Amino acid sequence: MLEFKYMIIITSFLLLLLLFIGFLLQYKKLSPYWKKVFIISLLLCLSLFALMLVLILGTTFKLIYTATNL
Repeated sequence: MLEFKYMIIITSFLLLLLLFIGFLLQYKKLSPYWKKVFIISLLLCLSLFALMLVLILGTTFKLIYTATNL
C-alpha cells in the first residue's frame, strides 16, 4: 500500500492535471487573468510531477540498495 504522502501528491497531481486539461480546452476564450491561472496551474502540475518522480525513484533506489546490502 502506498504511503499517505504519496497518495496526497498523486491525488493533487491528478486534480491539477484535470484543471490544466479544462483550461487547455477553453484557452482561447479565457480572459488574461484566467490565462495567468492556467500558467500557474501548469507550473504546479509540472512541479508535482517532478516531486512524484523524485519520490518514486528515491524509494526504488532505496529498495534496491537495501536488497543488495543484506
